[in-house]
Amino acid sequence: MLAGLTLTFLALGRFEPLHELLQDRALKSSVVAVAVADERGELLLSNSEATRVMPASNMKLFTVAYALHRLGPDFRYRTRFFKVGNEVWVDAPGDPTLDSAQLAAVGRRLGVGRRTRIRVVQAYAPGVPQGWNHGYLTARYAAQIEAWSVDRGGFEVWADSKGVSLRSPSCGVRLLHQPDEKPLRVSYDLPGRTVTVRGALPKEPQRVIALASPDPSEAACRALGGVEAPPLEALPAREPDITIESRPLREIAAMCLQPSDNNIAEHLLLTAALSEGPLSSEDPYPQATDRLVLFAAKTVGIDADDLRPWDGSGLSRHDLVTARSIVALLAWCLDQPWRDVWLEAQARSGGPGTLANRLKGLDFAGKTGYIDSVASLSGYLKRTDGSVLIVSVVCNHFKRPASEARQAIDRFVEKLAEAREFGTAIEIRRSDAAQSLPFARSGVAAGDRSARPFVHGLAAPAWAHR
Repeated sequence: MLAGLTLTFLALGRFEPLHELLQDRALKSSVVAVAVADERGELLLSNSEATRVMPASNMKLFTVAYALHRLGPDFRYRTRFFKVGNEVWVDAPGDPTLDSAQLAAVGRRLGVGRRTRIRVVQAYAPGVPQGWNHGYLTARYAAQIEAWSVDRGGFEVWADSKGVSLRSPSCGVRLLHQPDEKPLRVSYDLPGRTVTVRGALPKEPQRVIALASPDPSEAACRALGGVEAPPLEALPAREPDITIESRPLREIAAMCLQPSDNNIAEHLLLTAALSEGPLSSEDPYPQATDRLVLFAAKTVGIDADDLRPWDGSGLSRHDLVTARSIVALLAWCLDQPWRDVWLEAQARSGGPGTLANRLKGLDFAGKTGYIDSVASLSGYLKRTDGSVLIVSVVCNHFKRPASEARQAIDRFVEKLAEAREFGTAIEIRRSDAAQSLPFARSGVAAGDRSARPFVHGLAAPAWAHR
């Protein structure tokens, strides 16, 4: 036997739900990574659980856990405003929840006019996170990441019987409507800052689409009522004139996980990483993701080789995790002082969040994930006997519609809820290493970037991100 190698033999015939999942037509020839454990994190059954796969939005589980650990559930962002002569200076720590109404109210209180210069110190401003496909940067779910931004870096286009309009008009785009008899459709010239809506207007108001602002920091300055000016290097050594305090992290965590908000996830990753020390002003992601890996390895006890993040949201197709690392994280979170905050932040079967129309009738709390050819679901399944299973299923490279992959995953979870026993699902698990948990700490340095290919975009867009 090879030293340190854990061999797992699954008697698939003895646990038909797993066999059915692996043989499902929707997942033919795809990679299906499965880990099911008890509340202590002890594996009950698995398949390819040690294979690194793209997690899609299951990546947010690592990000939010990291933020809760580093910052605490009562952490609040504090955006500070100073009136200095005819200018307004802003200390922007990265609050992703700032909205247009808040900034407009501050602008009125400070007497901001159209010519008032707004100068800002940003905690970070990477713009497009590493590994994001430029093909989907017009969508609000892929808005640029800047510490000084408003309305989560985007805006909404609405339509009614009178015409089309913008929610967050400070976004700095021109909106055109070209009527015809066809349903509404949208084209967005991001460099030209022009949104064109074609089609017949609806009788009742409806949201047409959510798009990304061409310049998030400029939009925030516009929302404040002034104009963007060159950034600051230092702030006054005095108390601010106005401070906007965000909701506590316990609420922001739910705002991130339940609807699967990419923008909030990226801000939480960078904010948590900043709490450990300065980040590169040019590109904070290599340091931030290295710190996330070190958290997973040193604090949670996950093998560092199981995790290769490129962002905090899972939108990058370079993100890689293992199903066993997700289960290990979920088990670790149950032992933290913020356990209840963590559980409340998850989406739930039947709602709220992205599970509103899935797993109805089950008691499941967790995280969904989807990008092109990737579907994932991880979380906690409470069975009728009161026991809790920790489940992670991550499917990559399927060709069938994503809805079919999700249905296959859901059928597996539904059968887990009904299963009487799992002990016979694993015939042999043997290793020269300790067998208490398959998530041993690793001595691999998270700072080794040699495995990261040098790319700036991707070949195929990740259309959705739930």
